[in-house]
Amino acid sequence: MPTYAPFIDADLCFNPMRFKVPLNYNARDKDTISVFAREVRKNSPASKNKPWLIYLQGGPGFPSPRSGSELEWLSFACEHYQVLLIDQRGTGNSHVLSVQTLAHLTPTQQSEYLSLFRADNIVRDAEEIRKAMKIEKWAILGQSFGGFCTLTYLSHFPNSLSRCYITGGVAPIASHADDVYQATFERTKEKNFAFFQQFPKAQQLCQKIANYLLDNPVVLPNGQRFTVEQFQQLGIHFGMANQFLPIYYLLENAFIEVNGKEVLRMSFFIKCSPIKCFTPTLSTPFCTNLSIVRTPHPIGARTALDSLLASLTTKETNHFILLEKWSSRGCSTNTPALHR
Repeated sequence: MPTYAPFIDADLCFNPMRFKVPLNYNARDKDTISVFAREVRKNSPASKNKPWLIYLQGGPGFPSPRSGSELEWLSFACEHYQVLLIDQRGTGNSHVLSVQTLAHLTPTQQSEYLSLFRADNIVRDAEEIRKAMKIEKWAILGQSFGGFCTLTYLSHFPNSLSRCYITGGVAPIASHADDVYQATFERTKEKNFAFFQQFPKAQQLCQKIANYLLDNPVVLPNGQRFTVEQFQQLGIHFGMANQFLPIYYLLENAFIEVNGKEVLRMSFFIKCSPIKCFTPTLSTPFCTNLSIVRTPHPIGARTALDSLLASLTTKETNHFILLEKWSSRGCSTNTPALHR
């Protein structure tokens, strides 16, 4: 197992930690898994007396941030807390959940195994860690999916939390998931308008890339076909700050000439490959007074959405759009890992 060392970046101390937790909390005496976390605090003796704050990352499927003191919210939080950045089970340096680790299981076994990596067990892991560290109560900061985990924490262990901070991860109480995603799609269109207004040339570049992908099937090393739909997922970066310029640089540098013919650079695929194709397996649950919905896009509007996405992935379109966590059926059908 890899070892991790503490380090100092500017005025912050980073200390790696590892915990053993039950794989299945209904069978605690059986298999255990490893959960990795990193303690971050100010580089001063007094910082050890500050209260604790645990950070739960968005996703799902992403590890905790790998940034240093330049991450503004982290530096600010350390003014008031000792911060614990946890790699949720299945991510980062914690017990890995991937095609490689699931390949030996049957589809039924994979489904059962995946069910152990949801928000409920992420929260139980946090509770195990809190007890192991002998912390009476701590604050919690949940980003996006981490916000949903925070609500789960409040439901299961409210007395363990001193206060909660949630950024972009509050489930609707009265609205259906369809209404929420329709609103987010409107916001996505606004972001696209702003991006293409700032970089008019980007529209032509996007259409050129899309047309190339339609005419030239591109298969990645993992056997997955890189499609227009997956290229559109580049828009997920619109939800982050200061991402317009990096996206434009990526687009303008997408092609290279090989033997007199333009082809997409391998570096382009490498930079796009970390983007997840969001599927029902990884999606966030919306609990409403109507039902519990797990969806990467509105169930009721799925046919309309597929039709819309199809119109945006043909050569006839005159306005390409980059999406966020919106995806069509084609995104999942072109992912081999979902068919093993």
